[in-house]
Amino acid sequence: MGEWFEELFLNIIVRKIAGMRRYTDSEVRSQKNAEFRGVVKELFHLMGKFIVSDVIPFPLLKWIDMQGHIKSIKRVSKEIDNFVQISVDDPNDREMKSEPWHKEQDFIDALFSIIKEDTLCGHSRVTVIKALLMGLIIAGFETTSVPLTWILSLLLNNKHVMKRAQEEVGTRVGKDKWVEESDIKN
Repeated sequence: MGEWFEELFLNIIVRKIAGMRRYTDSEVRSQKNAEFRGVVKELFHLMGKFIVSDVIPFPLLKWIDMQGHIKSIKRVSKEIDNFVQISVDDPNDREMKSEPWHKEQDFIDALFSIIKEDTLCGHSRVTVIKALLMGLIIAGFETTSVPLTWILSLLLNNKHVMKRAQEEVGTRVGKDKWVEESDIKN
């Protein structure tokens, strides 16, 4: 269930940010999303690791990397950067603009149109946009899939709460239609 939520929200986030530009073939898209999801999960795993050189301010420890975590973090960061680079190619060089599925302006196009300067705070425009996109993808990935997995598992483990929730949805919306945003008052 958790993997379904992860794939769903990764697809939603990437589609909102980059439109349909990443991969046109659904099989390739599914494979690449699985790879990207694995890399992001590995990044979250590494972010929770204890790194001695972060705690003990001894310069020699930063050189040694006894646990090998720094090397792994650099590798994962490079992989994420490569995935994001695919979507951030300079808009003037994008061949995908001619593709029939890429007619509307997406978030990346909007960022390129807003950020006109070639350098911003000492960084290139592409670097700033890539950093923003990486932050959005990573921030939106786990913060939505993990809570929903927990909510669903708690509902499945507490049948009385699930039954009450189903009754409330059935009363307010009906049993023959999907719940839509217009059905929710607040």
